[in-house]
Amino acid sequence: IPDPSRHFPDTFTLLLGQYLRRNLRHEFDILNAFTAVLTRMKDDIGAHLWGLPSKALAAALQWKTDQLFPTTQRAGFPSWSWAGW
Repeated sequence: IPDPSRHFPDTFTLLLGQYLRRNLRHEFDILNAFTAVLTRMKDDIGAHLWGLPSKALAAALQWKTDQLFPTTQRAGFPSWSWAGW
């Protein structure tokens, strides 16, 4: 993981995009698997709320889907988080 302090939020967006291209065996692992990235970036993003950085929550809530996301919501996750899709 590159040094996140250099280009946050670009680094967060890049890493999330790379991560979302992976296929997980269990969909409910979506957020648990990304926790290592969130932990590495904690000084820059603060805590996270369903995978969204608390220090940039207003901007993070403006995420949008693309063709990489399934069209149905993932059960047990909020619709306003990338983890929910």
